[in-house]
Amino acid sequence: ETVKLSKQEYRVLLYLARHPITVRSTKDICAELWPEKEDYKGAKYAIPQIISRLRKIIGEPYIETRHGHGYIAHNICIPD
Repeated sequence: ETVKLSKQEYRVLLYLARHPITVRSTKDICAELWPEKEDYKGAKYAIPQIISRLRKIIGEPYIETRHGHGYIAHNICIPD
């Protein structure tokens, strides 16, 4: 099934999917996807919002939150 994602949602989902079973912190995600931004304070709120939207779109079980550590992707397949 095809779903529509914003550019930010797609980038976060792709990043997590390419690093399965690896905990990625909000800072890790921002540093990888937006390296030009030195201040990650806004990410503290932006990344959880993006993750929340992704869960609503693709379903709850695919992105796990490890409180205090970050996020882990499970069984996400992104077509080329």
